Amino acid sequence: MVFVDALGREQRGQAGDYLVEAADGSRSIQRRQIFEDIYVAMGTVAEESASSRPTASGVKRRTPNRSAATA
Repeated sequence: MVFVDALGREQRGQAGDYLVEAADGSRSIQRRQIFEDIYVAMGTVAEESASSRPTASGVKRRTPNRSAATA
């Protein structure tokens, strides 16, 4: 996928990359490795409330690595 973003930059992605839409509506392409390391899935308020409790599997939620997000 290739497109020009709102700032006039060409965004080019490879198979497996993520198309990310920000709250302001801007879009960018993130490499899969970076996206999966930084971003976490968001759910509904009910899901967020439930996720703060321990799960049966013991899996804990990842938190974003903010320093990598600026790279």
